[in-house]
Amino acid sequence: MKRHAACLLATALLLQACGGGDDPADVALVFTEVQSSASSAIAQARTVAVHDDTAWAALWAAHKAHETPPPPRPPIDFALQSVAAVFLGEVGACDRPRVDSVVLTPGTRITVQWTHVLPQPFEACIAMLGRPAQMVRFDNPQQLPLEFRQAR
Repeated sequence: MKRHAACLLATALLLQACGGGDDPADVALVFTEVQSSASSAIAQARTVAVHDDTAWAALWAAHKAHETPPPPRPPIDFALQSVAAVFLGEVGACDRPRVDSVVLTPGTRITVQWTHVLPQPFEACIAMLGRPAQMVRFDNPQQLPLEFRQAR
């Protein structure tokens, strides 16, 4: 655990040197995609912060409720990580959410900045609805609360 904390601190310091956020103490965190989907079973637009396995199991079951059998949920070590999920609800088939950044304000919170990406005029899109979603994971050993901000 000490080694992980030291690695997290070293990464945070390196990323801070590159500019992490609005506050000089903010640190950009590395995040990885857990899953991206064009057809979630979750029909309502929402953002979800997941800090434990029970909440993760419930969210995955709701997200994959339309698949029989549902695929196994990706393993997450919630002692060290959290998951941020963005669901757009029912939108055009070519719309998608994109997590742009995950920023740590030390000792306070983690801010997840995301964008509702619309299709470009030159993209060929079919005239139907989709339920796109994106889920990312990142280090959060202190289990700080998440704040979601949609880019405008």
